[in-house]
Order: sequence, then structure tokens, then C-alpha cells
Amino acid sequence: MAARGHVQDPNDRRLRPIYDYLDNGNNKMAIQQADKLLKKHKDLHCAKVLKAIGLQRTGKQDEAFTLAQEVATLEPTDDNSLQALTILYREMHRPELVAKLYEAAVKKVPLSEEYHSHLFMAYARVGEYKKMQQAGMALYKIVPKNPYYFWSVMSLVMQAISAQDEKLAQTMFLPLAERMVEKMVKEEKIEAEAEVQLYFMILERLGKCVEALDVIRGPLGEKLTSELQSRENKCMMLYQRLQRWPECNALAHKLLLKNPDDWQFYPSYFDSLFHLIDQSWSPPEEGEQ
Repeated sequence: MAARGHVQDPNDRRLRPIYDYLDNGNNKMAIQQADKLLKKHKDLHCAKVLKAIGLQRTGKQDEAFTLAQEVATLEPTDDNSLQALTILYREMHRPELVAKLYEAAVKKVPLSEEYHSHLFMAYARVGEYKKMQQAGMALYKIVPKNPYYFWSVMSLVMQAISAQDEKLAQTMFLPLAERMVEKMVKEEKIEAEAEVQLYFMILERLGKCVEALDVIRGPLGEKLTSELQSRENKCMMLYQRLQRWPECNALAHKLLLKNPDDWQFYPSYFDSLFHLIDQSWSPPEEGEQ
């Protein structure tokens, strides 16, 4: 296994046979190989964890956990030990221990983008949305990349979705998420379609249909390209919610002319048409808009 640096870590070479045994399902040989290595290199923490993985897979869960915790209490920061412990904890169905592992790692290596990313993901697996929000912003401050910023925004949305108090969601979590996205919009830093989708989701949950429509019909809406007619479908939905039947009917008519075999637009067309008939609506005279 090659190290992440420019030169190969000799420990990678020593550990390789154990990894191979584990990968091939030969757990007993992995344990034996780890024991041999630990006799020569008793402080090689990853070897202990790999042995623990072998023990776990041979049904010796208590022994495996005890051995793993010997390493975890040392708060390791080497990739091999962290990755091996992560694998073990997942197999033990103890994802909360992965979070503790990386909490300790980022304290010791506070500028590590990788460890902060792993910490965020660890919080995500256990549904710690508030901690996800904090981890996302901490990561963005270290490495100002859009995805990390929007990890934090999404964490606020998840807090809103999971909040037992709907008032809290509507007055705190979602408005804060909205302000965070608006900041990026004003600074013209929106880059990805997913960021626009998230902004739309926030506005929709806040019931801000007019604002959501402005976003979809504006320059940001041009980023909605991954799904066929994604932009048009969102506009249609908002027109219906706002009961803007003339625009809804005009859009449905336009889409049907382009896609006469696409039946998804017919209900919107006829529904809006019936509303216009009920309202005795007639198109404005030319020059009246």
C-alpha cells in the first residue's frame, strides 16, 4: 500500500500481508501475521487494529473491541490506524465511535481537510445535524470551497426537517439557511446545480413561492440541466401554487407543442384551462400587459 506522501512508509509494506489476508477472508492468518508484526513493532498501532478486525470477523467481538480501544484512546492521527478503526467500528455497527475518533484527530491536526471531511461524514451517519453544520463551516474556513459551505447549509435544512417544533424550523433554521445562500448569490459564488436545488428547497419550505419562481426563471435557473425540463416543471408547480393560471396554461401549451407525446403536461394544461374558464378569463388586448 502506497503512502499518501512522496515516499513510501515502511509500515505500509509491513502491513500489506495482513491487509491481503483480510481481503481474502483469511482472518486467522491475518491475526497470526499481526501478532508476528507486533512482537517486532509493538507500537505499530494499525497492526493492532487489523488484528482486531480479524478477531471481530471470527466472532471474538469483545476481544476485538478491547484491542481497538487501546489504540483509540491514544487518539491516533496516522491514516492507516484511522481508516482501520473506521472499518472496524462500521462492522461493529458503532458509527458514533468514528465521530469520536475524528473529533480527536482534528484537534491534533486542525488544518487537515481530509480529517475534517471525515468528521463531517461521521456526524452525517449518526444524524448529528447541528454538529454537521459546525463541521461544515469549520472545513469551509480552512478550505473555502463551495461544497463545504453548502454542507453547512444542508445541515441547517436537515435540522429544520427533523425539528419537532415546526416554528423553530420556520423562524430559525430555514431563515438562516436562506441568508447563507443569499450571501453566496450576492457575491456571485453559486457554482453548481445542486446549490440552486438546495436554494429552491429552502424557499419552497418557507412558502416563498414568488421568490422561488424568481430564482428558477432567473440566471440561476439556467443551471438546472441534469433533468429534462426540470426548470419548466418547477415553474409549472409554482404557477399552480400561486394560482397563476394564465402563465401555467401558456407554459403547458408551449411544452406540449414541443413534446406532444409527453403526457405529463396534459393534466397541467387542462387543469389551468378549466380554471381560466371558471374565471371567465380572456387574454389581454394587444398592448395591454
